[in-house]
Amino acid sequence: MVTLATGPYSELLDLSRPAMERYAHRHGYDLFPVGSAKPILERAGAFRRPPSWWKVPLLQAALADADEVLWLDADVIILDDSLDIADGVPDEAWQAIVRHHTTDGEVPNCGVWLLRPPMGPVLDEIWGRVEYLDHGWWEQAAMLIPGYLKRFTVAYYLQALVPHAMPSDGVASLIQSVFLDVPSALASIFWLLLILGLALTLAARTVERREYVLEQ
Repeated sequence: MVTLATGPYSELLDLSRPAMERYAHRHGYDLFPVGSAKPILERAGAFRRPPSWWKVPLLQAALADADEVLWLDADVIILDDSLDIADGVPDEAWQAIVRHHTTDGEVPNCGVWLLRPPMGPVLDEIWGRVEYLDHGWWEQAAMLIPGYLKRFTVAYYLQALVPHAMPSDGVASLIQSVFLDVPSALASIFWLLLILGLALTLAARTVERREYVLEQ
């Protein structure tokens, strides 16, 4: 189990840590040694980033020696420690993360985050997304669509053609901010036409197969 606090959040951690320690003891978690956090953060250059980013190198270090790592924000208060949240996560899952309910819908929240070893390379990718260092969602924005995966979305190419047509607030604004680097207009047109062509081809094949079934 990993947690950390700085500034005024240290007072919150003083309140939440006893319940975290009871939870860890009850379910067999080792508490990440607070004393080792500073050298890990210094080696990673984390102190040049907003504190929300600091969890990434700490989780990378913890995953090197554990099959499961649970991150809890300093302001997380455990009221019921009877169940281990890891028991509700399928064995094949790489991670489990909080769904933050907002008026605009659900967004990922790294305040409670269970990770397993396959997430190591993903954390490396998230840490490398320096364009989100000062984004209001920090590492959560980087995790939303890590790296090259955004290139498989229509929104990535649409931004180059209609950069001002997207909503400017709420979850839609968060999604739009993920695509900070946009392709050229020519590349966008090419890939959008290719995506449209593939979609129409698949749709035609689906209709053709259904007509064949009906005839039979």
